[in-house]
Parts: sequence; structure tokens; C-alpha cells
Amino acid sequence: MTVFRTVFIFFVCLSISSIRAEVGDIQSQLDEVRAVMLQQPDAAETKLKQLLSDAQNTAQRIAVSVVLAELYIEKEEAILARNHAQAALELIADRQFVALRIEASIHLGASYLIEKDFTSALDLFRQSRHEAKLNALLRLEAQALYHMAYVYYVQWRSAEALAAIQSAYDIYQTLDEDPRGKAICLVILGNIYNDFADYETAHSYFEQSLPLYKKVNDLLSYSVSLYALATNAVNNNKLGIAEKYFTELKQMSILRQDSLNLLYANLGLGRTYNHQDKLDSAKEYLQTALKQAREMQLRHIEYEALTMLSGTLMKMQDIVAAENYIDQARNFLEENGDVNFKVHVYELMFDLKSRQGKYEEATLWGEKWKTLYKKIVQETNKKQTHEMKVRYEVEREVAEKKLLAKTIEIDKALIKQRETASETQKKWLVATCLLSLVLIGSLLFLTRTQIRLYRLVNSDNVTGIANRYRTLTEASRLMHWSRRLKQPFSLVIFHLDGLKSAGSQLGDISANEQLKDIARMASTSCRSSEFVGRISDDEFLLVMPNRSLDSAFVKAGELKMSIDAYTKTLKENGFPFTSSFGVVAQSVENDMNQLLEKAILALQKAKSSDGEQISSIG
Repeated sequence: MTVFRTVFIFFVCLSISSIRAEVGDIQSQLDEVRAVMLQQPDAAETKLKQLLSDAQNTAQRIAVSVVLAELYIEKEEAILARNHAQAALELIADRQFVALRIEASIHLGASYLIEKDFTSALDLFRQSRHEAKLNALLRLEAQALYHMAYVYYVQWRSAEALAAIQSAYDIYQTLDEDPRGKAICLVILGNIYNDFADYETAHSYFEQSLPLYKKVNDLLSYSVSLYALATNAVNNNKLGIAEKYFTELKQMSILRQDSLNLLYANLGLGRTYNHQDKLDSAKEYLQTALKQAREMQLRHIEYEALTMLSGTLMKMQDIVAAENYIDQARNFLEENGDVNFKVHVYELMFDLKSRQGKYEEATLWGEKWKTLYKKIVQETNKKQTHEMKVRYEVEREVAEKKLLAKTIEIDKALIKQRETASETQKKWLVATCLLSLVLIGSLLFLTRTQIRLYRLVNSDNVTGIANRYRTLTEASRLMHWSRRLKQPFSLVIFHLDGLKSAGSQLGDISANEQLKDIARMASTSCRSSEFVGRISDDEFLLVMPNRSLDSAFVKAGELKMSIDAYTKTLKENGFPFTSSFGVVAQSVENDMNQLLEKAILALQKAKSSDGEQISSIG
């Protein structure tokens, strides 16, 4: 087999030598055109058309047609690229021009890729890779592989994309004559690891691609890598680095008069400043990007700018302007029904209606968003964890901010009056100022007193967690919210058996310390959306929205194991107490009292089984 392959490769090499002999002097001119193709595409097109017209034999026409196809791929003109690639393949026919046939097939696949015909493109790339590998044409095999990897990547087939691009990269590591191909592999690798949320590895790949693009003077691809690096930094929450890269991209785009990458730089800077809460700067850059996208008629970028801008304006509390931009984004959905756009608009509408206090409408948009989001996850098969968002009504006015704003207004008025007032008036103004400060101090004192009273009314004075009143009030609200969202809702009630008798031996102070420790353990075991409260001397209640009965039962078991481990030392010292648990989930109950009674029945059932048990009622 080895001898056969060696002989086969020998004849392939003879074939390639034969092609170059037939192409003749035109080959050097084609190499010159390829060298300037990216920087001067129009001049390269004129030269290639002239070479095609002057071609003296079939081999020359084939070679020029292949390079023309490559040029039109770079210009993303799919039909012209396909015409020249097919013309080259028809001219090759049964000739042994293996390398040119593979290259033409790759360009033909790329033309389908531009039009998003991924099936046709992938078939051609696979066929080209197989033939290139068979003929030991490493550069062409690597080209076919990174085209295959790109198709897999856009289809969310991450494992296949990673395998293909890694193979291409390994080949380029052995080749020195194609730094651009190696750079393309690095960028695709970076994008894949970015999707895996491995931002450090992605950053390393993107950074390695920059000097390779500079080496071949491919400034357009250099700009694309720079944008990828900046976006990666935003995803990794390294906003200072992101700002640096986006600024460099903007400056380079201005020098090169590259309007497209200037648009991306403005969009990226707007996004970065939004994350940094530099909202005025974010608004300015996003409005510039929106204007540019509309001038260039790039509807998808226009939509992205609209949604980013509306989010920034909501953070600035400019709800009216935000609603206007969201309406424009919704009009875009009438032209383009892409589900990825829909889900973003639904989320914005949910946020908008919540901020407006229109909670009925917010719930409807939230349901639409949640349903569509689940559908996207299933269809794309993107293997990542997606946490569904649960938002609660919050108070938006802070008393201290209002008082501070009022103080500033009073001071400005006093300064203006002081400049024109007489000495007597100045004394009155000083008195007024002092009185204002006294009133402000009184208001601040009252505000702090109200906060302390709120804590006293709602918190347990021993453990610091929610008391019975607050626990049942908040649990009732979450129970009704879960029913509206059609999410599960569970309660876990547990009793510390023997705590009172242990307390009489340990003393009240020591017993209180044990209660604090138990409360701390229970609170630590809760999710961010869950909480625990003390509802009697030795009984605690865990409120668990978005948790099924089975999940709550497992959590109760984990907490019981923690409590048992904690009380083991106390038992050895002669102060035994144990714990019993009751677990229930909401089914037909209409209010918290009914569900709590059901939980107490489950607890009593656990106690009746010699105690120290966990019992559940469906």
C-alpha cells in the first residue's frame, strides 16, 4: 500500500509540473495578482479579466478562472464566483489537473456558503478534502478543512467544528508559506472557545492571528481579529481591554476609510460603555452606529444598534425614548422573522413593561420570551446551561437620593440669593439654610428609623432571618407568582426535635447560638430565588419557587445530613436533638394557609415514624 501511494504521489507531482508548464509565464502574473488581491480588488479584477482574454491554451484559462473565482469569493459575489469555478471545472474535465480541480471545487463550495446553502457547501468541502488528502496536497486539504469547520460552527456543531479546524491548524503548523491560512484557523478556534465560555483560550488564539495577518498585509482580516478580541474581552468582563481594542479598531478604520469596521467599532464601544455604566458615552456611540447602519442599509446591524440603544436608555430611566426604539425594532421583525431577533425584543418588552409598572403585560411578554427561548435552545442544540430569568417587583425610589437632589437645589437657590441680598437678608438666608439642614437631618433620621422598624417587624430577633409574618407573606406572593408563570413551587418545613429540653441543659444563650448556626446552614443551602424563615421556636420553613417536589425532597435530605453532622458533637456531650422534615409541592391549593397545613401534616407524618425522618405529600 505504501509503495502504491508513493507511486501515486509521484504521478500527481508530474501532473502539477505539467500544469505549470502549460500555464507558462502567466503563473508569475497570477501570483502577483494574488499578492495584491485583498488591497486592490478592482485592479486585480481588471488584470485577471485581461489575462483570461489573452489566455493561449486551456490550462491558462483554467488557472485564471480559478483565481477569478477566489477574487469573487473575497468580494462575496457568490454568482460570479460560482460561474468561474464551474467554468474551470468544465474545462478541466478528464484532465489530470488535480490541484486546480480541488481548488475550483473549494471555491464552488464557498460560493454556496455565501448564500447559506450549507448542505451543498459541506458536500463540496468534504469531497475536496478527501481528494486533497489522497493526493497529499496539504495546503488544499487544510483549506477544505477550515471551510468545513466554518460550516459546522455556524450550524452549532461545535465538536465537529473543533475537530476539523484543529486538523487544519496542525497541517498549517507544518507549512511556512501560508500564514493567512494559519491565521484563519486561529480565528475560528478562538470563536469556538468563545462559545465554550473559555475566554482566556479564545483570547490567546485571536491574539496569535494578528501578527500573521500583518505579515501578509491583510488589514481587513486584521480588523476582524481585532473586533473578535474586543468582543471576547467584553464577554470576559475585561472592559478596559475591550475599550482599548475597539478604540484601535476605530482609529485604523478611519485611516483606511473602512466604513464597515468603523460601524462595528462604534457599536462595540457603545456596548462596552453600557457595561461600564458610562451611559452618556454609550448613547452617543450607539446613536452614531445606528445612523451609519441606516446609511449603509445594513438592517441586521441597525436592529442590533436599536436593541442596545433601547437597553441603555432604560438604564438612564428615559423610558419614553427607549419605547420608541423598541417599537422600531419590532417593526424590523415584520420584515425579518428570525427567532433570535424575536427573543431579544420579547425580553426588552418584558423589561420595559416591568419598569412602567404594567405587570400584567410584562407577564405576557415574559411568557412569550420564555417559550421562544426554550425553542431556540432545543433547535440549536447548543450545549450550555441557560438560566431562565425571574424578576421581582422592586422599589425604584431611594429616599437618600431624593434628599440629596433637594439639598443641591436649595444650595443653588441660596447662593443666587446671597449674591444680591443685603446683610439682613443674608442672616435670614443663613437661618433658612440651617433650618433646611435641620429638616433634612430630621428626614434622614426618620428614614433610618423606618428602616430599623422594618427590620424589627420582619426579622427574627434571634437568628436574623425572616420571621413568621414576613416568611408567610413573601411565600404567599411567590406562590401566586409561580402559579401565573406555571412554574413548580415547594415548601420544606423542619422541626428541631428535643431542642427545648437541650436548651434547658445548655442555657438560653448557648441554645440561641445553635439556632443561629442551624439558620445559617439552611440559608446557605438555598438558591438565590429561595429563602428560609423561622416560624416558631423550633420550626423553620424553606420557601422554594421553581422547584419540584422531588427536587425539594433531595434538598431536604442534604440539609438534614448537614444538621445531623452538626448535632453529632452535641449528642456526644449529652445534649441530643434531632430533626424531622415535611416536604410538599403546590397542586390545587389556592392560598398559603392551605399549603402550610399540608406541610405540617407531612411533618407530623415524619414525627410519627419515630422522628428523625423526611416525609412528603404530593
